[in-house]
Amino acid sequence: MTEAHSTDRLAPEVGDNALDVVVYSSGTGEPVQLATFWQHESAVLVFLRHLACSFCREQVTDLLSRTDDFVKLGARVVLVTVNRWEETSRFCKDRNLVDPFVCVSDPDRTAYHAYSLSRGHTSQIFNPHVMARGVHAMLHGHFNGIPKADPFQMPGVFAVNQKGIVIFAHRHRDASDNPNVEDILLALEAGN
Repeated sequence: MTEAHSTDRLAPEVGDNALDVVVYSSGTGEPVQLATFWQHESAVLVFLRHLACSFCREQVTDLLSRTDDFVKLGARVVLVTVNRWEETSRFCKDRNLVDPFVCVSDPDRTAYHAYSLSRGHTSQIFNPHVMARGVHAMLHGHFNGIPKADPFQMPGVFAVNQKGIVIFAHRHRDASDNPNVEDILLALEAGN
């Protein structure tokens, strides 16, 4: 198991070893090593803010729209939540998320901390850009719900190849800063 870097620098970055920590299956609540998702195929680790977040719902929809591309590239999409496994399971079942999508729970935020995804500042959650993006998300059917987890948790996306090397890293600058799915796919194509 790879140890997490110190929190005085963002870790990991592109070219670094991905960090393996324990998360929990949304199906059973059983512990699972994060590295199991990149042992036989590439993995896209999508750390969500909380399950009631309109931007997270929008991101999941965007990823789902490219399911065939993830399958062609042999990549698993791992949604990591701060919610309990039962809540995570309901969220994923409601969206009919099946292979290549997998949902895991990290209520203690062990994986979030390992990947340097911290709590955001008020200005990262509430600012004019976020508000404008929120209206856009709502116009496309992605509404905010009532958070059952920390709404200040910042999200991020990391793609990891089968060698366990990070080939894409994105830490959201604000709550609405979802990366372009095309950029993730290009990184997977180049990094495999």
